Amino acid sequence: MARKRYIKSKKAKPKHALLKKIARSKVFLIAASALGIAILLIGFFAFSPIFQIQNIHIDGAQSVLSDDLLRIAQQKIGRSFGAMQINNIFWADLSSVAHAMALSNPKIASVAISRKLPHSLSIQVVERYPAGIWCRQDGQCFFLDTEGIAYENTERDVGRLIVEDADEALPVRLGAQAIAKDRLDILLIVYRQLQQVFVLHEEHLGIEKIVLKNSSKGDIHTTEGWSVYMDLYEKVDWQIEKLVLVLKEQIPQKKRSQLEYIDLRFGDQAYVKYK
Repeated sequence: MARKRYIKSKKAKPKHALLKKIARSKVFLIAASALGIAILLIGFFAFSPIFQIQNIHIDGAQSVLSDDLLRIAQQKIGRSFGAMQINNIFWADLSSVAHAMALSNPKIASVAISRKLPHSLSIQVVERYPAGIWCRQDGQCFFLDTEGIAYENTERDVGRLIVEDADEALPVRLGAQAIAKDRLDILLIVYRQLQQVFVLHEEHLGIEKIVLKNSSKGDIHTTEGWSVYMDLYEKVDWQIEKLVLVLKEQIPQKKRSQLEYIDLRFGDQAYVKYK
């Protein structure tokens, strides 16, 4: 009996091996088929003319020429595949294209690109707009956006916030930070509130410029030739309230021509100096 069982097991072994071989063949065929289908799909999406970029729409460009941006986009969207240049909508590196466009002109604040299937790109450009003017001691002036970025050469323009840095050390580079955003925000608040105060006292009284003397001191030069000294990081609202009281109760309009400065930086005091 033992001999027979041994013979049976020996006969069953080839059959079991055959089944395993067939199973492996099926797995191989399935894997090969899946790989073939994947290659066909990749080839279709990569090389089909349906998905080659044909249209590029640019919105938001006003002072920046759309033709210049379009030229950059057309140069950057292509990918090399051997000797072939493919402008496939799926393969285009949109973040690199947007980055190149944003760097092309300091007037551009941001660029966003989205795919519009099957073969179009939509490009949204956001340009910088002036929040103020940054001037150097040598007379060079630049527009500042709300982030404190200097982005365009300009002239002094009465009616805008003009900031001078008395402690300037580095040259201004277009597209780079000229002043920290939080500092610019404070200057804008001071400028607007002081303009309102001055309008209440005299229609033609205004701010000529704000000169930054150190990290916190701001010298506000008025169009009448006298100045207001403020600590830009210490209770700005209270300093402006003191200025209102001083102008109303201590300095009549006829004496303002003799005024040199009003210093609001120290506690509850407001120090007035005449020429």
